[in-house]
Amino acid sequence: MTLRPHAIAFRLKNLSENPLNYKNSEKELVSIIRVLQELIKEEERRTLSNQKIAAISSALENVKQKKDDLRKNEMERRQLGFVRGVDLNKSEIKDFKITNNTIYFPLTAISGIGEKVAEKIVNYRKEKGPVTGNWSEELKETLNTNHLEQLSNLQKYDLLINL
Repeated sequence: MTLRPHAIAFRLKNLSENPLNYKNSEKELVSIIRVLQELIKEEERRTLSNQKIAAISSALENVKQKKDDLRKNEMERRQLGFVRGVDLNKSEIKDFKITNNTIYFPLTAISGIGEKVAEKIVNYRKEKGPVTGNWSEELKETLNTNHLEQLSNLQKYDLLINL
């Protein structure tokens, strides 16, 4: 969630060179799979060459095969899952929240959103009800332009949940 593009490229290069010898934990492999899936989506959005997409897809398949051979990670053994992103209606200010065996990231996990801004979002939903798909209009009086832009960026990458 927080890796910079050069870090993702470094991990992808190492993984594509030796995908079957990759010796990190199951959690790391799951993370890499998700990064690769996002890279494929981004590549498709930018309409880059089919060769690059095929190379990334091939690396993804190699990692998936390796992952399938591994045992479930600790979260799966406990029957817990992560929501990939922040939920404007369920996420807490700074604490992770577990509901229906799903862990929600806190609002302060958003870069540039501090406790005071997260508190404004929580207060908004307490006073006016759930935030809807029209969140930018609903929250424009509560949040400043920079915060709305941060949320918009998250939405572009499907990291804003329940909208």
